[in-house]
Amino acid sequence: GSEAGSAAAAAGNGEEAVEEEEDDDDEVGLHDDTIAMLFLLHQRDDPASPWKDYYALLPKTFSTGVVSDEATEEELAAALEGTPAADRMSAERRLLRRSYDDLFPRLSQRYPDVFPAHRFTFDDFRWARAVFDTRSITVPMSCPPPPPDAAEPDAAPS
Repeated sequence: GSEAGSAAAAAGNGEEAVEEEEDDDDEVGLHDDTIAMLFLLHQRDDPASPWKDYYALLPKTFSTGVVSDEATEEELAAALEGTPAADRMSAERRLLRRSYDDLFPRLSQRYPDVFPAHRFTFDDFRWARAVFDTRSITVPMSCPPPPPDAAEPDAAPS
């Protein structure tokens, strides 16, 4: 198992998660994507990481709706003002900050060898979020049930 994931899970259970008031899906806590981000940061500077060549190819900065420099964030906010996209972007930024604050500095204090504070800053966490958001997809794995009058696939016509 991953040392980073195990330590994060242990620390993540130390306090009750906080929830966004406007959306139950915006729960702060230790989710799969957060664990993936922590693993990414843990492996990023490890010269023995099997992922080191991949990490070398990744951008050092990003410009997305959630992760970008301050000027770009202000431009996006102005351009999207009054739209649902602006509200969602703002909520995602707040959630990212709260997710980080829920974990750090606690993880760095409890597991300094796994989560050294100098490698797990909020800027690093934002970078990991951008990598995760721009390089992963979610594919729903459920299929709708067949219509009630659908024939069985192996049934021979009568």
